[in-house]
This record gives sequence, C-alpha cells and structure tokens, in this order.
Amino acid sequence: MKSKTVNLFIPIILFIISIYVIITSRSYGSEGQFPFLIGAGLLISSGALIIRTIFKNDLEVNFSDSNLTGVGITILTLVAYIFLFDKIGYFISTVLLGTIVIRILGYKNIFKNLIFVIIATALSFCIFKILLKVPLPTLFI
Repeated sequence: MKSKTVNLFIPIILFIISIYVIITSRSYGSEGQFPFLIGAGLLISSGALIIRTIFKNDLEVNFSDSNLTGVGITILTLVAYIFLFDKIGYFISTVLLGTIVIRILGYKNIFKNLIFVIIATALSFCIFKILLKVPLPTLFI
C-alpha cells in the first residue's frame, strides 16, 4: 500500500496544478485558450495515471538507474534559459538549451545534434512567431 501512495503523489499534484491552470486560464479570455488546452491535457493525463495506479498493482517507481547529475544539470540549464531568454533572445537561448539537453541524454554527434536543434528551433519559432503571432524576444529579427 505504501508503494501505491508514493506512486500517487506526483499524479495528484499534477492533477491539482491542471485544475489551477484551467481555472486561471478562463480569466484571460481568448489569450487563455493555449494554457487551457495544456491544462486540459494535463488533467486527462494525470487523471488517467491516478486511475491506472489505483487499479493496477504492477506499477513501481524505481530511481536506481537515474542520472541525478544529468537531472541537476538540466534543471540548472532550464533556470539559466529562463534568465537568458529575454536577454539573448529566443533562438540563441533555445538552441543552447536543446544542445545541452541532447548532450545530457547521451547523444555524442555534435554536428547532427546542432542541425536537429537548429531545425527544431526554427520550426517552433515559425509556429509561434508567424502562425500564432506570439511575441518572442529576438536579437536579430
């Protein structure tokens, strides 16, 4: 029973956060549609995980093979990303973040990684800046 309680902790926290996001996003009017969709997806996912954890006995969380150093570096990289985002712009900060995270995941080919990150960043830039008209900080554009 203790294992089930531990396994339920994160999904319940995410379920509560999703309800908060959904309620808060409604007060933003049309600008709140994207956060509402994210909150709804999180609500469905965490609700499904709660139900699965309650009714299945084979779920077990095992952190013995975790790369805690990689997790720590990723968290520090995300914090740096938050602070650098407005200062050096979306494109440069996102390429740096993507490159570091892919490297932490163990992919060694720096050339392929950089190409992939640049293409993914350019595509996401086009989607948010051009299609969705979301203002993104840039240095050059």
